[in-house]
Amino acid sequence: MDIFIEYIVKKQKTGLDYLKMLGIVVATLFLWMLVLLFNHYLFGLGLFIIAGIGWGAWKLLQTTSLEYEYILTNAELDIDKIIARTRRKRVLTVNFKEILLCARVDDPMFKAEFNNTSNVVKTYDVAGNSGQKYFVEYNGEGGKIRVLFTPNEKIMESVKKLAPRTVNL
Repeated sequence: MDIFIEYIVKKQKTGLDYLKMLGIVVATLFLWMLVLLFNHYLFGLGLFIIAGIGWGAWKLLQTTSLEYEYILTNAELDIDKIIARTRRKRVLTVNFKEILLCARVDDPMFKAEFNNTSNVVKTYDVAGNSGQKYFVEYNGEGGKIRVLFTPNEKIMESVKKLAPRTVNL
């Protein structure tokens, strides 16, 4: 039986994202004022430069809009980052037949494992705004890798069937 499930979650904006957006707007306004101030030295290209700065600022502001797509195909969970609903980048692939543990972050039974980050080499936070937050640990290149994500019930039920000993709902 083949399994294919897709699920998209939106990443919540953090304070750092809002600070980045503010910095982009302030830098854009500053550059516009500089162009207007030195417009007579630019030989009439000021309007084109202002438009270019505005276009660049718009593209930079769009990078703060992130979504993550979880694609479960049989035993592999592919996680893609979608930037501004226009660009897609593969973040990682998790094979659930080779994981060490998968559990809810707030599960009291696995609180010690979640808080133990001494052996974790890399952590991927690809969790969305809503839903239960889970963590997955597996051995990757260089050591233990941890993934924080927010799957839906359909994904978790399918994963539980694939690896019943290591997945805890």
